[in-house]
Amino acid sequence: MIKIAGDAIIVHNPDGSSEFFDMETLKVSLSSCLVDAEITEQWVLDDISLAIECALLSSKERSISWENINKLIIKTLIVLGFSNIAEVFMQQNNIIHPTAELSKEYIASILKKNISLSELNLVKVTDKIIDSLSILDIKFAKQELILELGKHYKQNFFQENNAQVAKKKFYKPNKSVLTIKKENLLIDIPKSLQYLIENNIIKLYGVSELFPSIRIKYDISKMIAFHKTPYPLTEMLIIPFFDDIAQVADIIINTTNKLYKTDSELPVFITVENVKHFAEVYLNSNWPGVEKACYELFLELIAIMKNNVVKLGIEE
Repeated sequence: MIKIAGDAIIVHNPDGSSEFFDMETLKVSLSSCLVDAEITEQWVLDDISLAIECALLSSKERSISWENINKLIIKTLIVLGFSNIAEVFMQQNNIIHPTAELSKEYIASILKKNISLSELNLVKVTDKIIDSLSILDIKFAKQELILELGKHYKQNFFQENNAQVAKKKFYKPNKSVLTIKKENLLIDIPKSLQYLIENNIIKLYGVSELFPSIRIKYDISKMIAFHKTPYPLTEMLIIPFFDDIAQVADIIINTTNKLYKTDSELPVFITVENVKHFAEVYLNSNWPGVEKACYELFLELIAIMKNNVVKLGIEE
């Protein structure tokens, strides 16, 4: 993906140099961590990457140090329930265990994702940990301390027979991976626009349990081929194709948020596929020389949509 000035994140290296943040490079590092943690599912890597990228893009900061990026990565992994991937990431990058400012919400999130507790007992254990840390005047603590206290109070205050405090299992691909299946997102699309789905011009992925978000991919080459439009094309001839795509994307987003029943809107990621083929065949241009121009062209689609988009990406 080309880094457009308004969206680019500048990373400051320890040696004083700076560079654009590259999510693909980070995904390679995360992939290595997942392998070491014996997790091989591609969708887990995709969800974790999107969660981290969403956190970065949602921040007002457009200039950040690698140290702060690493902190954000570790925090995101822990919040998602992947504490041992966070451990591997810290080992591979020689990062000292972080300490976190304590709050009831933070402690509860750590316990919920790592220790088996009922909702009632989760509240009781969280309150007991808060009281203990307050007595000791501890305002910052590592995750390990929170988990050890959680194990202690679970075993001693609730006297569960043969209590085993096992870390939560990683998500595995199964029928419950998606909280909303993609088929359920099509219910509001009018018949006149269903050709976009039927001809695989627009692809949906449902809503994941791990990182709930809305992901839409579209193939502009398939759109042009469907309409049998003579080419090569100019920008002014391409933009009208965006109207139907934007309308369907907005419908899907609205339907998803309605079905998910959340107080806030889910983050939206839109990706344009086969852009190299589109540029070379339909624009009669050289790739990757026109990559930035293509990205800016696809921003016109985002401009006519009614919903906000966290990220527009392009794939060759």
